[in-house]
Amino acid sequence: MQTTKIGRRAYFFRNLVGGFSVLILTVVCGCTTGDSGPPRAAVSGQVTLDGQAVESGAIVFMPTKNNTGPTVGAEIHDGRYELSAQKGPVIGSNRVDIRWPRKTGKKLPPPSDGMGGSESDELVEVVPAIYNRHSTLIRDVEQGANTFDFSLTSQPGVLRK
Repeated sequence: MQTTKIGRRAYFFRNLVGGFSVLILTVVCGCTTGDSGPPRAAVSGQVTLDGQAVESGAIVFMPTKNNTGPTVGAEIHDGRYELSAQKGPVIGSNRVDIRWPRKTGKKLPPPSDGMGGSESDELVEVVPAIYNRHSTLIRDVEQGANTFDFSLTSQPGVLRK
């Protein structure tokens, strides 16, 4: 059986969404429990793209090469995110990854793999890769409460007035 272009695209987007969901659940639930491991801190803030609040996305803090500890993340709702000190990023330098998969309004057909299923919403990542897959966002997390606001642009390098 040959997979059509639409079938491959649907399969790709389903895997993208499924993989993204697993990443978020893993990160949000945390990799460690209790007080073991490196010290952590609370973080919170706002996230916008071209001045619009990120409705429903994810933010992930990953220790940089000069820092060690677990990768952690939170869901973004109505442009806001928050992590307590118990579940927050490790103190020190962290790379930040921000994602916002948004529905296109199109429906994808069920996969043609014979496993059944139903139509699903097509999703596209609206945040440029420079803020996630190829992120250049670095924040120094300090002990106590940290506020990091992110005003992203869909055309990085172009200054907004």
